[in-house]
Amino acid sequence: MKDKAAVISRIQMLMEFWGIQPEELEGGEAVAPKAIPPQPTAPSGPKYMHPKTGEMWDGQGVQPQWLKDAVLKEGYLPEELRRAAAEWAQRQEQQHESSHSAPTESA
Repeated sequence: MKDKAAVISRIQMLMEFWGIQPEELEGGEAVAPKAIPPQPTAPSGPKYMHPKTGEMWDGQGVQPQWLKDAVLKEGYLPEELRRAAAEWAQRQEQQHESSHSAPTESA
């Protein structure tokens, strides 16, 4: 049962990632996602990052081919790619903070 729960969890995660609706699995036609009006947002960091190549995607627009390949061909889970992006962003923030808090020389 533990293996089954893990598989179900992965299926749910992949369905969310690819925007697949349960009806599509029952042999129905693909359901077009509901149009969500774009919300103005400030530029943010990457949402997905390939841990080996360093390629990044901010989650806006069409999914890049490297992302599709990472999930479908290389076996990465979307969560792994999100985690890699989050870790990268955290390192960038730490570097930014340390470069602005360097002690200055006084005469």
